[in-house]
Amino acid sequence: MKTIFFKSYFLMGMLIFPLIFGCSKENNSLLKEFSYSDCKNNQKSLTVNQSSDEKELIKITSENGFLNIKHINVYFNCEPGKIIATAAVHDTVVTITEAEQKHDADCICPYDLTLKVGPLNFQQYYFIITRGGAEYTHFSLDYHADIDTTFEVIKN
Repeated sequence: MKTIFFKSYFLMGMLIFPLIFGCSKENNSLLKEFSYSDCKNNQKSLTVNQSSDEKELIKITSENGFLNIKHINVYFNCEPGKIIATAAVHDTVVTITEAEQKHDADCICPYDLTLKVGPLNFQQYYFIITRGGAEYTHFSLDYHADIDTTFEVIKN
């Protein structure tokens, strides 16, 4: 009798636990796809103290509830190993983290990063892009089904 009693409480707990602890407004698996280009134009000759005339841009389009974000001409080490990105949302704040695996070389070059983020609801969001634990840039976005926008990155 105690075994049946214990089993029924155990089963009820298994059903209720996900309802209580499974609902959160934070989603750490927001990044569905990520890719990046090779070093563009073989510009491996730029040292860390030099700059380029290429504008750094962010292009955003929408596709079936997902945002396609292309971060264009973003500079990383010319020998980054692997470039890594993560994305998370908390309420209406989307945080995207960009990082390089290695940063030993004394040169930089532009890359294009492509991210597929979502699904997201159609509403206003505040995006923060971080690097090295610090805010790199931020922007607000009124997300809707036919969004197609490009803007120049202003670094913090």
